[in-house]
This record gives sequence, C-alpha cells and structure tokens, in this order.
Amino acid sequence: MAKSPHYDISSEPKAHIIELRLSTDVDIAVFNDITQSLIEQWSIPPGRHVVVDLAFCSYFGSVLLGLLINIRQRTRAGKGEMLVCGASPTLVRVFRTANLERLIEMMPTRREALALL
Repeated sequence: MAKSPHYDISSEPKAHIIELRLSTDVDIAVFNDITQSLIEQWSIPPGRHVVVDLAFCSYFGSVLLGLLINIRQRTRAGKGEMLVCGASPTLVRVFRTANLERLIEMMPTRREALALL
C-alpha cells in the first residue's frame, strides 16, 4: 500500500498494519513529513481496523503519542478500532505515565492484536 523509510502500511484481512520504524534521533521535520503522509494522504476506509506495530520503533516522544492519538481518532471516526503492538518496555511505561492505556489498547505482538479484532 504505502511505504517510506520510516513506515510501511500493509493490509491484512482484518486490518491495515502500520509498521513504524523511527529511531531515537528522528528530527521534527521528518516527523512532520511522516504525519502529513499518514494523516493527510492516507485514508482509512469506514469500518476498517488499524494495528500500529512499534516493534521497530525506538523513538518514544510526545510527537509519536500525538500521531497515535490522531490515527486512533480517524479510525474510530470510521467505526474501526486501533490497537498498538510491539511497544518496547520503555514505550509501555511512557503510555502508562501519560495515562494513554485507557485510550489506546496495547498488545505484545501483531498476531495477538489481529486475533483481538
């Protein structure tokens, strides 16, 4: 579907998969490009679920959290669900600290996320 050095979007029968590949040194200009292409140029069909796989993502700043919330809002607007999987222990702690667990459900693996949908 869509591919960049920082993410890949693929389609499974149950959901679109967004695999984010962000290193700890990603700068804001790159993140703005990612956000623009994911949010402005990629449409989420109504009723479609989204799984965001963070297994290859070492960045865990507030910009990532904002991107995830934005994807969640767009997915839910179309009556779909968004799950996050593959988060590192550090990112899981960030989610808990920011109290995002009540908004964004996290699963350990992509397989478990897809099974939950």
